Amino acid sequence: MAERHLVLNDDEHEYLVRRLTSALQETRVEEHHTRTPAYLDRVREEEALIRGLLTKLRGPVPAGPSGFAASVEKDEAGDPRPRDLEG
Repeated sequence: MAERHLVLNDDEHEYLVRRLTSALQETRVEEHHTRTPAYLDRVREEEALIRGLLTKLRGPVPAGPSGFAASVEKDEAGDPRPRDLEG
């Protein structure tokens, strides 16, 4: 497979990260609601592709519960919390 190189400015980079993070969250929901094995495989392949792209853009994406990628941050006390579960 041929490699392609892309030059992004900071705004473009952040935009792509935000859109891919949103798409990753959508695949989590889709996977949760999917009952058809063939479609579930496609959703999981898409999730892996998105996770790979995010890794290239910002470094490794940690796996969350059930193998899902989750963005984790530490609060002021140093406790890790998934960002998408804050309330």
